[in-house]
Amino acid sequence: MKHSHLVLKSILIVLVCNSASCEISRSNQRLNKRQEKVLAFFGVGLVRFENSECIGSGSMQGTCYTRRQCREIDGIGSTKCAGVQRTCGETSSLNNTYFVSPGFPSAYTGSSVCTITIQKCAGVCQIRLDFLTLRLAQPNGNGTCTTDALLVTGGASIVPAICGENTGQHIYVDFNGDTPITISVSTSGTTSAAVAWNIKVTQIGCNCPTRAPSGCLQYFNSTTGTVRGFNYGNSINQNGTRQLANLNYGVCIAMIPGTKYKFKNERKLVYVVFRGVGLVFKEICY
Repeated sequence: MKHSHLVLKSILIVLVCNSASCEISRSNQRLNKRQEKVLAFFGVGLVRFENSECIGSGSMQGTCYTRRQCREIDGIGSTKCAGVQRTCGETSSLNNTYFVSPGFPSAYTGSSVCTITIQKCAGVCQIRLDFLTLRLAQPNGNGTCTTDALLVTGGASIVPAICGENTGQHIYVDFNGDTPITISVSTSGTTSAAVAWNIKVTQIGCNCPTRAPSGCLQYFNSTTGTVRGFNYGNSINQNGTRQLANLNYGVCIAMIPGTKYKFKNERKLVYVVFRGVGLVFKEICY
């Protein structure tokens, strides 16, 4: 069965808001107290370092820190820290955290449940997960993720189990109050697939225009793009299907005033709903 593959084209280019940056408050407090003590002794005023977003080595998007802050959070970088990598069993409240498989970028052959806990930052309502790399075992013949699976729990949004090849996909998950969100990757170690993942976690402020509307598992706010079903691909796997079963989720496209949209759809299993937030595509598969 072919997956939904919808191409969006538009004639208008717009600027969008970057997601909110989360400050490393505890690290900043400890660092600033030490600086204040030292600088007060010499009668020098304290100059604070702005933790703004930046791009560092390997094109990793992250937050600029001092060298000491970077060491304290076990970040990647020297004079500036362009990203924070975390793996199994760890917790992060830092914006632009990269959740990677053990030994990434090498293939992971272990059998385990690898989890990361994402704690909510002040003023944040949502996270976006970008699957920079997500290669897991294919579903079985019924489209069920029985060998490997990515699960997201703890949020206010319902996220289906995801498996197969999903590099380049993304999802949005709302926080449920202050409850942390858990991302789990369950692997069997029995597949021939080169299992690996690198998932970028971005925390999005409650008032940011790029925050996805409620009910949108995926949200597109650019003027061009392609909407693909999870595990979309042209090749048939050994189980005979790439289609994931039990899917019922919303894919939303921001309605930009003055924009003309053109759509190309490969199949009729997607329908369009016009809402105040924009266009909503619904993929349903049982």
